Amino acid sequence: MYFLLSISAKVIAQTDTASRHQFYAGLQSGFLFKNNSLNKNPLYHLSNGMYAEIIAGWRYRQFGWELALGNLTIKRDPSKFTSYTASANDVLNAQANNTMYKNATDSGQIGNAVFRFPQGSQQQHENFKGWYLLTGPSYWFNNQKWQFQLNLKGGVISRQFGYYMVNGKGISPDSITISYNAATSSVKVPPTLGKATVTPNGAFVRYGMSQDLWKALQARKSATVLAKNQGYNL
Repeated sequence: MYFLLSISAKVIAQTDTASRHQFYAGLQSGFLFKNNSLNKNPLYHLSNGMYAEIIAGWRYRQFGWELALGNLTIKRDPSKFTSYTASANDVLNAQANNTMYKNATDSGQIGNAVFRFPQGSQQQHENFKGWYLLTGPSYWFNNQKWQFQLNLKGGVISRQFGYYMVNGKGISPDSITISYNAATSSVKVPPTLGKATVTPNGAFVRYGMSQDLWKALQARKSATVLAKNQGYNL
């Protein structure tokens, strides 16, 4: 859910008495505040946004009905995906010779240690965008000077999900000193041979995008496909 702060200007076709039907049209725009759960979610990493819409409506006294055609853009937050941090346990377990670290991982030597990797050398992202059509009832509170509107709208949106993708590689600035074992899986508990300081040198890819876009990217093996296949969903 996004919270909307709107600033609207409505041109009302005012009749001479309050009891008659009134039709109005105008423009409306607003600001979308950042949603923390979507900002932290690695699929989205969305920040704040803006929307603008054309509105038209009908009103009879306090009750009415309104239609809105609008466009919205929600920015992605690059600060959330420019680099990569992984659990040291996950990094070591992913190695082909991970039996060397079995005693260290089983005994809890690694604890909550993490490895940070350098910022990605290739960074691309596209904001979340969409066109929408909404309609619904409205209720007006008014006195001689001010009018306030409460409305409930529902409709459809054609959304362009957008994406982000970062490729990076290099030596982590972090290291841990742990015991290491013989690189063998022939015994249940490999013997500990001594201590070693581990500093990973690796590569990573971080991305958040639609499944169709990811499949197209893998099929083409080229990031140029991103700009051409962002995809629309209704």
